[in-house]
Amino acid sequence: MRQVLRRLGFLNEQGIVTQKGQVACEISSADELVATTLLYEGVFKSLSPEQIAALFSCFAFQEKSSQAQQKLPDSLSVPYKMLLETIKKIVEISNEADLGVDGMAYRQKFQPQLMSVVFQWCKGASFLEITKMTNVLEGSVVRAMRRLEEMLGELESATRVIGDKALEQKFKKARELMKRDIVFTASLYLQ
Repeated sequence: MRQVLRRLGFLNEQGIVTQKGQVACEISSADELVATTLLYEGVFKSLSPEQIAALFSCFAFQEKSSQAQQKLPDSLSVPYKMLLETIKKIVEISNEADLGVDGMAYRQKFQPQLMSVVFQWCKGASFLEITKMTNVLEGSVVRAMRRLEEMLGELESATRVIGDKALEQKFKKARELMKRDIVFTASLYLQ
């Protein structure tokens, strides 16, 4: 694993944690290797806060769904392809280090079924509107969105380590767009 971390830039040749490694330490609710690699490859610089939230829904939604993968609009398919390329790179580097990572199983951890749902939620769609977009159970959608909001907070902190104020603001905005309405009500019984 040290060889993988060195090749990805998380450790230097002496085995000391780099800034990239410190950023990865800020992330605990998502795959830190993939998320940090995406950060350092500049994937988020060209994305809107809504696209960022949609892309990270792939990290947050980890349930099996009978829903066939919908065709994503270009605004979401391009970032998703970048995610898949990053996953492929990490799997290749891991397997070159004889870690025996199953690429297909690793890729399955990143489900795109809620990308359009989260994108529309961040654009202001109601909960009723987004539930009509998917056959994923409402409770699963709420759970994934709450987890996603937590991830965005961690990524906001991670960008502080990097010192990228503009990117930090994008993650903050994405988090603000997510945290609204019935999904983030403390208790449905209080309403």
